[in-house]
Amino acid sequence: MDMLLDVAKTTGLKDCTEATLTNQELLQSVKREMAEVKHKFSVSGVPHFIVGNKIQLSGAQPAEYFLKVFDHLATEMAKNEQEEEKAGQAASAAATEPAATTTEPAATDAKAETTPSL
Repeated sequence: MDMLLDVAKTTGLKDCTEATLTNQELLQSVKREMAEVKHKFSVSGVPHFIVGNKIQLSGAQPAEYFLKVFDHLATEMAKNEQEEEKAGQAASAAATEPAATTTEPAATDAKAETTPSL
């Protein structure tokens, strides 16, 4: 237990205490979350990494591969942000433009009979 506490404090988990590590309610919560993720993403072994809830990496992977995944997701996020910004600008522009009016007569059914003017 002391070794776990030392590792926790060394890695920046300053609030980690023996009570935290032995908290059964917290343990059950972690087990539930692990089961949900295992089911949702079909995790069958370790290590298994889920990046951005989109990309899964199973097994040991070189650091370069993680960097490629991070770059891909960052590019995708930037693209989505640009598209959202353009859509927002278009919506703002449409909201500020006056409604178009037409002076042309409304279209009528070609089969409709016309009443001759008297």
